[in-house]
Amino acid sequence: LQQRPLALGILAALILRAAIITAGIALLERFAWLLPLFGVVLLVTAYRMLRAELAEESDEPHSHPLLERLQRLLPVSAALHGEQLTVRERGRRLLTPLGLSIVAIIGLDLVFAVDSLPAVIAISPDAFIIATSNAFALMGLRSLYMLLAGARARFALLGIGLSAALFFIGGKLVAGALLGFELPTWLSLLVVVGCLGGSIAASILRERR
Repeated sequence: LQQRPLALGILAALILRAAIITAGIALLERFAWLLPLFGVVLLVTAYRMLRAELAEESDEPHSHPLLERLQRLLPVSAALHGEQLTVRERGRRLLTPLGLSIVAIIGLDLVFAVDSLPAVIAISPDAFIIATSNAFALMGLRSLYMLLAGARARFALLGIGLSAALFFIGGKLVAGALLGFELPTWLSLLVVVGCLGGSIAASILRERR
């Protein structure tokens, strides 16, 4: 049943990112001092991601804190019920596990929408580039989902590379806003590609050993 939550999750991500991007750019045009705060958001995200990678936290879905909180707040059926998102049991309307997964995906979409805005602003402040790059990335994820899911399992150090890229982008935002220090776009992209490519290469070497 992965295709349905995948499609709904991507649709929700497109809508949420469009809203966050529109609001974020409007805020930055009016309050330029918010830019270093966006950088701090990325630094905190990078730190949390790195801590999770080093702690080797469980990837089992039931262990995710968001799901645990949702199950406390929302009544959930114990049975799967196929493709149904909700079901009525004993006079109560309950979410099915599939419905719960979609609610969780939309919740995570909101988190990633907030994170993605400062990340892409650090590369380009152009609203058109920000919007289209997010849209193309999300549509590409639909096609590459199975490949990426397998790659994430194989490239064990990719999370550390992502953390390093976020640390760099967050630091670039803070330094640019507070110190006026700017890097050319090609160099920023080179550093990001280096972080991701280096972590993938290290993962392959580690797997071979």
